[in-house]
Amino acid sequence: MASASATATSEAAAESRAVALGHPPPIVVNCWSGPRSLSTSLMYSFHNRGDVEVHDEPLYAHYLLKTSADRPYRDLVLASQGHDGAEVVRGLLHDETARRVYPAAPTPGGSIPPPPPASPRFKYVKHMAKHAVDLGVLAAASAVDAVGGESGEGLGGDVGGEAGKGEAATGGRGEDNKSNGGRGGARSARAGDVGLTMAAVSTMVPPSTRVYDALLRGSKNFLLVRDPAAIARSFSAVCPPTLEETCLPALCQLFSDLRRMHPTGAAPPVVLAEDLQRNPEGTLRALCTALSVEGLDFASEMLAWEPGARPLIDGAWAPWWYVNTHASGGFEPPKPVPPAPMSDAIRQLVEEARPFYYLLRRHALKPLSYEEWAAEAGLPPGLATGGSNSGSSGGGDGGSGG
Repeated sequence: MASASATATSEAAAESRAVALGHPPPIVVNCWSGPRSLSTSLMYSFHNRGDVEVHDEPLYAHYLLKTSADRPYRDLVLASQGHDGAEVVRGLLHDETARRVYPAAPTPGGSIPPPPPASPRFKYVKHMAKHAVDLGVLAAASAVDAVGGESGEGLGGDVGGEAGKGEAATGGRGEDNKSNGGRGGARSARAGDVGLTMAAVSTMVPPSTRVYDALLRGSKNFLLVRDPAAIARSFSAVCPPTLEETCLPALCQLFSDLRRMHPTGAAPPVVLAEDLQRNPEGTLRALCTALSVEGLDFASEMLAWEPGARPLIDGAWAPWWYVNTHASGGFEPPKPVPPAPMSDAIRQLVEEARPFYYLLRRHALKPLSYEEWAAEAGLPPGLATGGSNSGSSGGGDGGSGG
């Protein structure tokens, strides 16, 4: 077996040859999400651009083998994906795997997606945050230290550490949110919006270093979050919801790690699923601006697509989770109907999860109006194109069951 140094040398040489031939490796954009958070709809949105190669939760099989998570489609996932998370990550970063992490058989009535680009400039990878488990060898710093250290430089700064760099615990969307260009748009504080208890923090399992760090450092990353009440209600239709299954603790860990890795400690972009429903165009403009990837600007094709399955990219779990997404052709506003009653167990789970959600929500991107986007893009008044800042029709629950 080749040594790690030999493998790294080989990968570097392959990338050098690709660049010399005019085909640099694609830029990887990771969407880190929780289940039932419109993550599949957002994946379809990027796929519909036609210049993006899409991967649907490529670490799922790795996660199932590393944990006790039970799924009704477990065997299908294990048969369709690579089991070694480190190899999956290497393939994503170095473009040495097939164009899709796994093939999917065509399904009757499935829509025809755009063909994969011959030499894609971008890879969009949808992840469930909890899937990034045990990817390497060395253990990272404990989650408790990352969240509540004395200096407050991790998430502790957002929970009110003495020397914290984040916002006060009662803040809305942060004025200091560097990933959002310093825009305000504060949300009002809610009851319980005061930080994490040590009991809750203790449930956060720190991911591994090396492969994990390489994945984050070698990619562009953003977080997609949703209110835990909506997650729990939807998730419970297929699997029993737990705090770990919501991905909110794992998303907080990712937030802290990405901030730690950034040269200036800037927060990663955070997108609210609720904003995608209420204002998809403004939210997508803000996301593309925050990612700051040349050539990956907002495109009107991201707002609507043909309803139906996308068998070339859908995961093996699609029949369990993607029914609403397949019936839709975009993002739709929340339905004006009262939510279903919650059981006592789910209500308790939601209360346990809310501090994680509130913490991340304070860093959410503010949707950009058309005029704001044009100004940030440096376009003279009257020369920008791209349509209005209204919502589009379609769109379902749109989340993975991950």
